[in-house]
Amino acid sequence: MENFELEDAVKEVMDGILPKKSRKIYEAQYDTFVKWCCQRKLENVNEDVLLVFFAEKSKTLSSSTLWAHYSMLKTMLNVKRNIDVSKFYKLSAFLKRKSEGYKPKKAKVLTLDQIDKFLLEAPDKDFLMIKTSASLLADSGASIDVLKRHGGWKSASVAEGYIENSINTKKIVADSIFGLGVGNSTESASAHQVCGSAVSASSASSTSIKDDVKAVKEEMNKKIGDLETKSKIKVPTYDGKVSWNTYLRQFEAIVRNWREEEKAISLIQKRHGDAHLQHVYQAQLKNRKQRVEETLQQYEADVSQMVNLAYPTAPADVIEQLSVSSFVDGLRDPEISQLVRLARHETISEALAQGLEIEAAKQASRGTSKIRQVKAYHGKDRMETVNGNLADIIIEVVEKYKKGQDSENSTMNRRRPIRCWTCGVEGHVKSRCSQPPTEQNQGNAN
Repeated sequence: MENFELEDAVKEVMDGILPKKSRKIYEAQYDTFVKWCCQRKLENVNEDVLLVFFAEKSKTLSSSTLWAHYSMLKTMLNVKRNIDVSKFYKLSAFLKRKSEGYKPKKAKVLTLDQIDKFLLEAPDKDFLMIKTSASLLADSGASIDVLKRHGGWKSASVAEGYIENSINTKKIVADSIFGLGVGNSTESASAHQVCGSAVSASSASSTSIKDDVKAVKEEMNKKIGDLETKSKIKVPTYDGKVSWNTYLRQFEAIVRNWREEEKAISLIQKRHGDAHLQHVYQAQLKNRKQRVEETLQQYEADVSQMVNLAYPTAPADVIEQLSVSSFVDGLRDPEISQLVRLARHETISEALAQGLEIEAAKQASRGTSKIRQVKAYHGKDRMETVNGNLADIIIEVVEKYKKGQDSENSTMNRRRPIRCWTCGVEGHVKSRCSQPPTEQNQGNAN
């Protein structure tokens, strides 16, 4: 009897060694190892057996999982068979070698700010299911423990964030503010505990909220009435007495839900508005250049107006960028355009200011140019100098002309003298010869 009680006490102590929550996992890991040994008919457990066992597991498991199985099996072998696996150094070296290059991933506990960021910014494609299901559970009044089990969260702060933002909690708080849910119910008490500051709002703010809610309801009822009125419109049957285009316009008006006032505004915008002229303004802006007599201020004002007309729906920063680019591209002076472009201004006002500074500096530099040397001549001396220079030029031209004539005559003289083919005398040609042609020449001619 004493031995039986001792065995029970030992069993109870040994069971206490294993963690209660994961005892089944430890036992399952040990059973897997025992089955593996039975399949290979291995009776004794030593370092070589464990080394082969984990070598086979390493083909399909990661290093972190191998270490987890090693820890569980080490505990179970120590409890069941009194085998100290920690002394198997070859097995430890093998597991360390398998862990080289592996970076463990640690779970993090999220803060309330991180939870809000997750709810607002996390992509719905990847997290819509967990966000939606957790929100529905919180809206239905689920507890923190239920939400933790559903999401697999270790921290209760995540579940608390869902509960604080749930519709159920907001409804309880709203009822408390408006005085609709004041009582001894459990929900009302929990709402006061979660959001005590909201429940303790002043009566003035409560009245203001009631007025706002009433105004919103009236506006919604008005819009619903307008929609019901529009939905009751019925177009008469086509009888052929009016043109088909006129009859078809009634359907267009019904589809668009246009009233006469809205239709009139649309027609006025088409007739006198600038919305349909955006492409025209864009083309004009592209070809806009500074004119000759146009100042920089006038040019800048015109460019700004054209950009606003060409891109009426663009943001303010985009408008400024387009204005600066168009202003610089159309500047007449290339030097001003280059310097303003290099400055990389963000607004057209800054570009205009620098352009005016450069233009003023150029004008000032042009007006203060210095003359290096001035030589004065009296009237009589100047005329004598000019006359002398003209005489020298005329003499030089005449001499060059004479030299040209002499060279031409010498060239003519060096030519071969002209001889008549009829009489053979020099000085005239055959057509001017007075001698009758000889028979020999006639025969040659024939």
